[in-house]
Amino acid sequence: MRPTVRLAAMFCIVALPVVAQDWQPVADVYGTLSGRTVQYPSATQAFRSNGSTRYDAGTPSVGRWTESAGRYCSVWPPVESWSCFDVMISGDGSRIRFVDDRGNATDGAFR
Repeated sequence: MRPTVRLAAMFCIVALPVVAQDWQPVADVYGTLSGRTVQYPSATQAFRSNGSTRYDAGTPSVGRWTESAGRYCSVWPPVESWSCFDVMISGDGSRIRFVDDRGNATDGAFR
């Protein structure tokens, strides 16, 4: 392997843990989300302290949210089953990530 290729490969390997460490698990989901609004690429979501949440991607919908076993859980009528997500926060506290049980992530920024 040529020295420049080896150096580039080493940089990528060394840089990966730094990027991975940017996201930290949220210890207090309710405290982190309550009273806050998150901006997604094409929608916003407000998390009210009374357990209601409003998602607006052009047409608003209102659901309920709670913290359960350290996870964010929500229900959106007319569906009555709750969906839960792990919650991560960026190192600088400006971004939030919701991760479903399959590992799919949705990122947003606090407004």
